[in-house]
Amino acid sequence: MAVKVLNYNGYIGSVELSLEDEVMHGKIEFINDLVTYEACNIPELKVAFEEAVDDYLATCELVGKEPEKKMSGTFNVRIGSGLHRDIAEASLMEGISINEFVKKAIEARVDEDGKVLHLHIHQDKDDKTHSFKTDVPRWDQKDGNSFASSKPNLRLVN
Repeated sequence: MAVKVLNYNGYIGSVELSLEDEVMHGKIEFINDLVTYEACNIPELKVAFEEAVDDYLATCELVGKEPEKKMSGTFNVRIGSGLHRDIAEASLMEGISINEFVKKAIEARVDEDGKVLHLHIHQDKDDKTHSFKTDVPRWDQKDGNSFASSKPNLRLVN
């Protein structure tokens, strides 16, 4: 899947295409100010984005404003009362807060590179076993810095 954003100096910029105007454009994301850029091709759009970020930072300095960049680390999620209770019970069983439980669940879903881990659970109706297969190689526990070549395939019996 192609990445549809630009990155520069800790800022993320959108990439949009206007067929009508035959121009590419975007804006700096995750800031309250509106900072846009445009160009006729991808290399020029990258340059325009970087110039927009630099201009944003210079303007903030000029007017004495702290530039926005980082996420706060806090957001609200509506999950329904049943799932809320399930999470509360699971976090209690693990001896951690609900916040820590949810944080760990999100970290397990998306790693630092933005790669997504998919876990598929299949139940064999006849022998009541469960097969767990992942779509990505398992983490190499020996060196902690690479993926092992084989994919895990676990079977648990009830």
